[in-house]
Amino acid sequence: MTLAKVIRGVKYLLLFTMLYSLPAKSQTNNIRGMYVNSTSSWLGDSSLENQILRYAVAHDLNYLTLYDLNNLSWTTSDITKLAAFISKAKTLYSIVQVGAAGETYNSFATRIMNYNNRVLPIEKFNVFNFEFEFWLTSSINAFYSTLYLTPNGYTADTAGAFAFAWREFQKIDSLTNANGLVSEIYLGWPNRGQMQQLASRADRILLHSYRTTDADIYQYTRNRLLDIASGAKVTTVIPIFSSEQSYMYNWLNTNPTTKPYVTYSGFLSAEPDMSIKNYIKTDGYTWFSYAAMPKPANQTATITSSGPTHFCNGGSVTLTANQGSSYFWTPGGQTTRSINVTSSGSFTVKVTDSTGVVALSRPMTVAVSASAVIPVITTSGPAAFCPGGSVMLTSSPSNSYLWSNGATTQSIVVTTSGNYSVTGINTGCSATSAVTMVSAMAAPAVPVITASGPLNICPGTLLTLTSSPGNSYVWSNGATTRSIIVSAAGSYTVRMSGSTNCSAVSAPKMFQCLRHLRHRL
Repeated sequence: MTLAKVIRGVKYLLLFTMLYSLPAKSQTNNIRGMYVNSTSSWLGDSSLENQILRYAVAHDLNYLTLYDLNNLSWTTSDITKLAAFISKAKTLYSIVQVGAAGETYNSFATRIMNYNNRVLPIEKFNVFNFEFEFWLTSSINAFYSTLYLTPNGYTADTAGAFAFAWREFQKIDSLTNANGLVSEIYLGWPNRGQMQQLASRADRILLHSYRTTDADIYQYTRNRLLDIASGAKVTTVIPIFSSEQSYMYNWLNTNPTTKPYVTYSGFLSAEPDMSIKNYIKTDGYTWFSYAAMPKPANQTATITSSGPTHFCNGGSVTLTANQGSSYFWTPGGQTTRSINVTSSGSFTVKVTDSTGVVALSRPMTVAVSASAVIPVITTSGPAAFCPGGSVMLTSSPSNSYLWSNGATTQSIVVTTSGNYSVTGINTGCSATSAVTMVSAMAAPAVPVITASGPLNICPGTLLTLTSSPGNSYVWSNGATTRSIIVSAAGSYTVRMSGSTNCSAVSAPKMFQCLRHLRHRL
């Protein structure tokens, strides 16, 4: 353990000894936590604040993680409200720790740390909670690549996302060390090496344990516990359970919030692998999130969407709250029951019923991806050609292609007339090119040669050959007029171009000197 870590531990212990008669670190199952989303939508509203804190007391929770702090304006007004809430939570509602959630070092070093430079310890954040889901390609594609990875020179994949997260967390952990705070990181599915790196710095790990019941809640995390233990460093692990609809929401209607951890601890006590026994220290549990926790019917707010909540630039979705007397949306501040959303964000609504009870919905995330670049079609040659000809149409690069004729390759060969376009698809967004017109032109009628006299051409005889009408002519003897005068026997043809500039060749016209033929006979 580094000297900085030792100093920080002493500061941490002294702080909580002063604030509470029993040091936090000495309690068994110390952390009983809950995330509280959409802070900006309830902060300063005493009714909603007290509902949250009463819920915490009713469920014996002593740790709150404030989420979506990026939506605060961090004005003097917001800072005053935040200080008042944290102080109220700690002094009146038995909250021992309050954590600030964020996904970059900069957000902690500037906003959170600047706020924490306060005189009264009771108003400060105690925990810096780092959440960066580097193992999820969906998060990378939808948000991280454009917000963090590409601008900072990291590859837009899981490797690049982890490298960025590791850089950020090292700095966050150093910041907490220097200020007597706790560094906490939420982890889902990193590989063993990544888990070892993060465990080597984190004061505690929130380990993803999202299940629908508590039956296999320990088994679900066991392999990741082994990964942590493989670093041979005692690590504090806090399982995080989810009260969302697709996880324990229904289960919690008939089971207490404490039961999953009781089950988890029972399996851990019976764990046969000594590496887990020696290097894993559990220190309670936390829930995601207050908005999703089952509550009495008159204290619920819900959001439904009119369609997909992940779409491309130019699209939209309508979000609608359940029936109530009044509404307040965050972000945006709209007070209608429905709102039209055209940009990314995490949206919540406060619904007030006819009795004045206010409920806060679970967040609904809307993700808007950048529109695909409109593809451009290039041609291998003229887009108008004569019978038997063709042209290749090629789209500018995209992830995938869909041509108006149904083809899905980047290039197509066209032999028939028509209007051709291509839709390019990138990261789920599509854009369609301008139309390219292809014309397979009709050939003119085959020219017919007429002669001004008999087919017997002998020396001294002149004969005029004339093509049927056309735009231009090329005779087999090189002449380019419609009519030619010939004086020698032979085979003559003409290539005639019509109005489309396509050409056709006549049948040969044969001329002989019959007198010479009879003489030879």
